[in-house]
Amino acid sequence: AGGKSGSNRAGSTIPEVWSPKNGFTALPDADIQAMTTNGNWWYPHVYVNSEGRIIIIMANGNSDVYLVGVDGRGSVEKVGNRPFASDKLGASIMYDINKVVMLDNNG
Repeated sequence: AGGKSGSNRAGSTIPEVWSPKNGFTALPDADIQAMTTNGNWWYPHVYVNSEGRIIIIMANGNSDVYLVGVDGRGSVEKVGNRPFASDKLGASIMYDINKVVMLDNNG
């Protein structure tokens, strides 16, 4: 999710997917403006679910959780909020099908 936008190294709010056949493909209909916060951009926590959609858990003070569809121009749906504070460098892992564990700021 995300990527470099121009020469200023600012992050892009438009997710991209990569495939061996097509390389990188932008998903302009999955634009997530919340990816940037006050001009700052941090890689979110990103996983692929069993349906092939992308789970995006925001970082750096934003608690939004999204599902991104990768077909065509893409799609995005906000599905909830993380119920705890987590630092932009916090840890998370997908430990089973459709199950992600993420540490809060207190570990």
